[in-house]
Amino acid sequence: MNKFDADTDRLQRFLFFSVAVAGKQAEAVKKKVDLLAGHLRTHYAQEAFMGNLSAALDHSQFINRLKEVRFGQYTKMLNFSQAFMAWPVDLTTATVADLRKYPGVGPKTARFFILYTRPGERLAVLDTHILAWMKEQGVAGVPKSTPQSESVYTKFERIFLDMCDKRKKTPHQLDDEIWNSRTRSFKKKG
Repeated sequence: MNKFDADTDRLQRFLFFSVAVAGKQAEAVKKKVDLLAGHLRTHYAQEAFMGNLSAALDHSQFINRLKEVRFGQYTKMLNFSQAFMAWPVDLTTATVADLRKYPGVGPKTARFFILYTRPGERLAVLDTHILAWMKEQGVAGVPKSTPQSESVYTKFERIFLDMCDKRKKTPHQLDDEIWNSRTRSFKKKG
């Protein structure tokens, strides 16, 4: 597989988005990634998003390119991108452990990437929406924010997956359902 073929490029761009979106508004980050992609293409003339990021890194212009589109998270995205370019993995088969080796990729980000790029995966994206929903369902001891400890994360992930099974939903389906209902109610309040 070519390092920057179309499918690989799509996956790499989504991983970049996944790292950037942690704790941010998804629509705003998507717009920034799209803006950055267009901006990089004008500077480096490659079709591949990560190919252009690689060129920006090679020319020591990465942070400048992020600043030109007011991307934010400059150090976090630089550290992630440098590590990914130095040690790329096959994103069609990368495990949670493989992805967690990159700076900026915690347990939630790794699972988010895999769940939303591979149909049928059994993982839980334990963000604040899912955790609050689990607490409302009567699950005891649910943390308010995403657990960073793999053992604690795995404990609540198993509980969420059992809840999916009881509702006859895939983790992706229940995640979408919860996220959509909570973001709709949040928009109504705001």
